[in-house]
Amino acid sequence: ARLMRGITIVAVSSFVVVHHPPMPGFEIPYLVALVELEEGIRFVTNLLDIASDQVTIVMPVELVITPVDDDVLLPLFKPATVGRQLA
Repeated sequence: ARLMRGITIVAVSSFVVVHHPPMPGFEIPYLVALVELEEGIRFVTNLLDIASDQVTIVMPVELVITPVDDDVLLPLFKPATVGRQLA
């Protein structure tokens, strides 16, 4: 998690549910989100462990470093643990 050390709050800025075309390594449908770091940087990622009808804009999420293979790690996100609040 060296990539995100010191970053405390990440929020969903926008999202879409992908149904087609299927991508290797991803089961459809899957969630693609634009997340915003507390520092104002935004990037595109995937959301895990949540149904599309439960995602909200500005909901807090947290980093999940996900291995794709022996050489590749992806920074994905899941809903933040209970008690985390956005400022």
